[in-house]
Amino acid sequence: MNDQLDALRDTLAADGYGLEVEARERGFLVKVSSADGVCDDCLVPKPLLVSMLQPALGVAADGIELLYPDEL
Repeated sequence: MNDQLDALRDTLAADGYGLEVEARERGFLVKVSSADGVCDDCLVPKPLLVSMLQPALGVAADGIELLYPDEL
């Protein structure tokens, strides 16, 4: 999508997480998955990750629906 999102995706991948972004009618659905054996509870709090996604996606926080591994 863009360099900011690619950098965030690379950072998460280094720790065993995947980042999937799906455009929706009003914003984006963002899914964070984890590889086998990776701690699902070790991610940063959702509000922090949303604040990192905002400039990468170009939308306000309310335009991002974020799902963590335990919600998939």
